[in-house]
Amino acid sequence: MSDTALRRTLAALEGRPASRIDTHAAECCRMARAWMQARLSLEDGLEWLRTRYPWGPHRWPLHWCDVACADRLDCGGLAALAHHVLQARGAQAYPVQLVERFDESTGRAWARRWAKGGGTIEWVWGDLVYHEGVTVLSGGELTIWDPTDGCSVDDRARTGYGALVALRVVDLERSLRGVKWLGAPLSTNTWTVLPAELSVSALFEGPRSRKIEGRAAS
Repeated sequence: MSDTALRRTLAALEGRPASRIDTHAAECCRMARAWMQARLSLEDGLEWLRTRYPWGPHRWPLHWCDVACADRLDCGGLAALAHHVLQARGAQAYPVQLVERFDESTGRAWARRWAKGGGTIEWVWGDLVYHEGVTVLSGGELTIWDPTDGCSVDDRARTGYGALVALRVVDLERSLRGVKWLGAPLSTNTWTVLPAELSVSALFEGPRSRKIEGRAAS
């Protein structure tokens, strides 16, 4: 991955907002949101989201009535839904945007799948892909969860296939001050590029494996 390719990718993403779920001013979305509230009373954690909604393409914009009927959600839909779930449970949660590195053949396979499924493919640039998650603030520290892969971004391998290369925590109200991620200060609303030699696994001792079963390449 060249620095030029990453700079071009981040430039393409500069004005992209984090995904959100919209609401129709009609009974369809009121009923859908009531259904979701009832579901929250039955579920713990976030793992149930990817069981209920396997990763896959769909059309945007996304409304609550779409969520209630959907048989799959992309990473933006899953992240927006996870954000809602966490906030409904009283957590101080924020959207987080990610850039990851896979390989060009995986990117092409995902682009073909999205094209067939009617979804937008403006999230693949060669071996770099755009992804979304959710972060929670507790005690001045952020933790990042990937609802698509069902794992903590803080706790996964950072080199090779699936490496995390950049992230941006979205704080539209600009309420976050002096927060840290993995013990290091982190600015919000701006892309943070992780040094290649760190690409975060170097912050941990011992090997760790990345779970990516939420996103099959085929």
